[in-house]
Amino acid sequence: MTNIKEFTLAILETEDYIITYRDDEETKNKLFEMVLSFLTENEAFNGESIHQNDVANIELANFMTEIADEVMKFNVEYKEYE
Repeated sequence: MTNIKEFTLAILETEDYIITYRDDEETKNKLFEMVLSFLTENEAFNGESIHQNDVANIELANFMTEIADEVMKFNVEYKEYE
């Protein structure tokens, strides 16, 4: 017996891309927990402390990559123009 989780996909369209991503409560909760954990681990709780925290700034690119690839699971399609 296979247990398949259902989730909702949302569509975001920009001038050059069509992006689909997961849009369900599980994804939103995971994202919230990850952000809260990141801020807590880096003791950065407002804009100024985030900007001045060197470790948070160094780790931010990896953090956003993990969100995009592992949580939001963006599927990006480039629009073809003729």
